[in-house]
Amino acid sequence: MKNGIVFLLLSAFLLPAIQIRAQDKKPPPVEEKKLTIQGDQDWMNTGIKLRPKDLVIIKATGSVCFSGEASAACVDPDGWDVKTYEDDWGDDYGYCFDPLKEANHAALIGNVGNDDFFIGKETKFKGKDGFLYIGINDCTLKDNPFFNSGEFNIHIRVERNKK
Repeated sequence: MKNGIVFLLLSAFLLPAIQIRAQDKKPPPVEEKKLTIQGDQDWMNTGIKLRPKDLVIIKATGSVCFSGEASAACVDPDGWDVKTYEDDWGDDYGYCFDPLKEANHAALIGNVGNDDFFIGKETKFKGKDGFLYIGINDCTLKDNPFFNSGEFNIHIRVERNKK
């Protein structure tokens, strides 16, 4: 009985200290993650927390078809050229506005904090602070006439504290 009380008392003091240390644990110097984002999926939290000195390299492959699975509307992660999208796909274009108006339609895009940015097939950046989200530059993801299908496969590499 005495040993049980000692164990409980030690647990009460040690467990919080262990939990605090686990939370403060630094991420590895290099973190890599492979993800798939479906064409009809809204923003996806990658679970990766970035700091300003982290170098991030993202590469993507795959195909997403916008405008109700029309085969002519299938694009790689670079998306449909923003300069011709309205003329080429007027009905789809007029349905709503893409999250990142200046980027190609249905392209792979990212977000950290309040900063949306183009990813496409490949990008490299640093200077961002917060959780990394990825998404499709389209507002008609599902449950409408211009829904998306397909997927992009993403490889993310984060090199921590790069100068």
